[in-house]
Amino acid sequence: MRVEDFILINNAFSLHQKATDWKNAIKRGTDILERLDCVKACYCQSIIDSVETLGPYFVIIPGVAMPHNRPQSGAKKTGCSLVTLSAPVAIKDDPEAAVDVLLTLSARDKKEMTESLIVQIIELFDTPDALSAIRNARTKEDLQQAFALVKEWRRALF
Repeated sequence: MRVEDFILINNAFSLHQKATDWKNAIKRGTDILERLDCVKACYCQSIIDSVETLGPYFVIIPGVAMPHNRPQSGAKKTGCSLVTLSAPVAIKDDPEAAVDVLLTLSARDKKEMTESLIVQIIELFDTPDALSAIRNARTKEDLQQAFALVKEWRRALF
């Protein structure tokens, strides 16, 4: 299943939210995955601990983060959640790592993460106008329209 389909089918999104800090923003995404039984409760803390050690390793492009950790850190099955913020939060107080879009991932194994999910994420954020549409989405219908841009772009390429 494509990332965008998973998000829509499972209502795995929370749009235009306020986060008190980067940890709260990460928790919003992992809470969705926990509700869907994709991760254990410890998954959020495992991501936070990794950031404390490694820094903001999951900021993939300016403004966009892909919080994730190893499958053995509490992932139960593959899933993803999308959280957009009304105002960016700096990851670990690093202004260069301020994000307002978080796509939190979990995967059963490393191969699935690297060979499937990462490729889909690149497509999602490489699509012209999709990121802007995702940032501006306020409803599920808005999100569907944003994801439709990705599907159209993918069809045009292949």
